[in-house]
This record gives sequence, C-alpha cells and structure tokens, in this order.
Amino acid sequence: MNIREIRKEDDPAVESVIRSCLIEFGADHEGTAWTDPDLCRFSEIYQSEGTRYWVAEDTDGTIVAGAGIGRLSGLNDVCELQKMYCLPAFRGTGVSHQLMDTALAYAAGYYRQCYLETLPNMRAAQKFYEKYGFRRIYEPLIQTAHYACDVRYLKHLQTEGSVPPQLWQNEPMNVHDLIPSRTEAEYILMQGLRENPGKWGDHSRNVARSAEAIGSAAGLDGDRCYVSGLLHDIGRRHGNFQLAHIYYGWKDMLKEGYPLIARICLSHSFALQEIRAYGGAFDLREDEIREMDEALLAMQYDDYDRLIQLCDNISGASGIMRMEDRIADIQSRYSNYPDDKRKVTMDLIEYFNRLTGSDIYLLSCNGRTVDHY
Repeated sequence: MNIREIRKEDDPAVESVIRSCLIEFGADHEGTAWTDPDLCRFSEIYQSEGTRYWVAEDTDGTIVAGAGIGRLSGLNDVCELQKMYCLPAFRGTGVSHQLMDTALAYAAGYYRQCYLETLPNMRAAQKFYEKYGFRRIYEPLIQTAHYACDVRYLKHLQTEGSVPPQLWQNEPMNVHDLIPSRTEAEYILMQGLRENPGKWGDHSRNVARSAEAIGSAAGLDGDRCYVSGLLHDIGRRHGNFQLAHIYYGWKDMLKEGYPLIARICLSHSFALQEIRAYGGAFDLREDEIREMDEALLAMQYDDYDRLIQLCDNISGASGIMRMEDRIADIQSRYSNYPDDKRKVTMDLIEYFNRLTGSDIYLLSCNGRTVDHY
C-alpha cells in the first residue's frame, strides 16, 4: 500500500471514501464531517505549515483511506488527527497503521499533544486509537461543528517521562488531567512570586476566588475556574513586562502540559479579540507579536475565557472593585483603553448576570456589596 500526500486530483476520491464511511456508521447528518464545506478541498486546506493530509492507494492506484493533521484553534502545541477513514475492505490490512504512523511522526515535529474526536459507535476505531496511546478525555478542548463526535481522545507526542505520570495511566483522562490541581497551581504561583514578587499575586488570588464563585453559579467547573484565575497572569514571573507577560504565560503553560490554562493566559486581556486592543507596551519581537496575534484570532472563546476576562477586570490587588474603577486604574497605568474594548468588557457583566441569575458583584463578595469588600 502506498502512502503519500494528497494531490488536487485526489479530492473527489477522498470525499467519496469519507462519505461512504459516514453512511456506514449512520453519520450522514449535521454535527459530523458530512456537512463540512471543505470536504472536497483537502489538497488546498492541508498545505500550511504544521498541517498535512495523506492518502493510501492500492496497487491499482485507487484511494482507499486517508488521514490528516490539522491545527486546533488557540492551542499552538496541540494538533488534531482529522478525517481518518478507511474503506471496510481494507481494514485489518495494516493501512490504518501506516497512516497513523505517518501522521504521528509528522505531528511530533510540530506539536506536543494530539487530539481527536470520534463517534460513539466507532468502537473498533476507539480501540485502535487506544493502542496508539490515546486516552479518553471527558470535555472537548475546543468547540467544533462536530458536536455529534462526542468521544474524545488526547495523546502526548513526547516520551512518557516528559509528561505528568497520571496522564499515562490506563484509565480515561478528564479535564482535570489537563490543568494543574489547586495545590499544584498554588505552588506554581508561589514559585512565580519568588522569582518576581509583586501585587500581581494578590490580584491573581482575587481573580481565582471571584472566578470560582461566579463560574460555579454559572454551572462551570469550580476547580477549573479557580486554577484558571490563579494562573492567568503567571507570565509575570518573568518580570514586569506588559504584552510579553501574556506571551510568556501562554508559552510556559503549553510547555508544562496545561493547554487549557495556556489559552486563558493568552485570552484574558482580550475581551475584544484583537491584539491592537492591548493598552500597554508591545514589548516583544515582531515574530512573537505575529505568532500571538495569529493564535488569538484563531481562538473561539468559551465561557472560561469570558469568565477570566470578567474577573480580571473586577479584581484588584486588595479585593473586588467595580469594573469602571478597575478600567480607570488600568488606563492610568497603560494610558490606552479603547472605547470598543471598554464596551465589550463591560458587556461581560450583563452576560454573567444572566448566566448566573444573580449579581456578579454579590457572588464575588459572598453576598456583600462591592463597596464593603
């Protein structure tokens, strides 16, 4: 069996293989690849750095299977195994192993982790993934249009010793395997404050407390909210930087194997999802700014991103404060806070008031008014 990269003339055959497999598993409907608008354009969309699609052709040159590696929005060190399908007559011939080996070898040159989503009734595929070291996780890393593919897996592409041991146990992973525990997060923050002491530590703890209170009332995971708030500014351990603290925190958390915290480090200052909305100094190299901008624009915000954006803007070093006062404080230090960013940020109050059915200031202050905090 010949494995090679896709060519333009392969597009119709690849689409036919995928649609045939989706029909076989009763997945010819919305919420799966069936409705993907790019299903006939793989030769075009898998051309950027860090993305590829491969096909398997038999001795007659007929395409019988395919698999791809694509990027995940906002998670630069995590890729996705995409559109891996094989015609029934060729399953068990080793072609799927050839494709998987090719895809993972390529991915390891660009990423630290590989994510995938599949259908609940694709049980043979699930066993196949597990043989390759993929472990079940219980929440999506990002929200995609494939909501029917609600069985999710994650694989660490580096050696087993380079990631936390619990990630290599046989039991499925849940979202808490992708974030540090409270104790670990407190230790990371404490170490950061030893490297660069400052009020940012008290600010981070206040963000964490308010995030847990508001997030729990909104039906979010309280531990994830707390840890996200505690480490949102962890890039400040490198020094008193401005835009750079966001970049360093994002990179640090990816390197340490916490992609869900990394995205918070990246998104927390950008309720308005544009890098030009940052009010402080752009104290990074041009290539770093460009990398950060591209990752930010690729993100699809979820309620954890929005929650930390909210709590970052109502939490000072000494306690909870009204957002108007917090924004004025930020503006006094950075001189710039664009009006469109102000509106989007202020709108988060009403958004979480509706989501919680309560007043976010009362939730943050344990029932007391913000003026008495």
